[in-house]
Amino acid sequence: MRSLDALEQAQPRQCEECGSPLRDTVVRFGGTLPEEARAFKLAASADLALVLGTSMRVSPACNMPRTVFTQNSGKMVLVNRQNTAFEDEMWLHCYSSLDRFFELVFEAL
Repeated sequence: MRSLDALEQAQPRQCEECGSPLRDTVVRFGGTLPEEARAFKLAASADLALVLGTSMRVSPACNMPRTVFTQNSGKMVLVNRQNTAFEDEMWLHCYSSLDRFFELVFEAL
């Protein structure tokens, strides 16, 4: 199992070439998403949402796959080792690590 030193995680990382601070690649609670309105509009027209490795607790990101289900009667497929608050809305929940899930997907292709 890999682990991350908490002190290392707390320090802002910098670009090795120019020294500028690097931005997080995660969405924080209540944080905005790039092009959020467009993303929700596209989600509302989708018929399938693949929800990968998330507890679906961070808003607004957690609401995007739900848009597929609630506004378009689409399906949500969750690949995660834990339950979420939206289990009743899932069409399929694969209790798996993402590594193992994609190994099986690629084997089947």
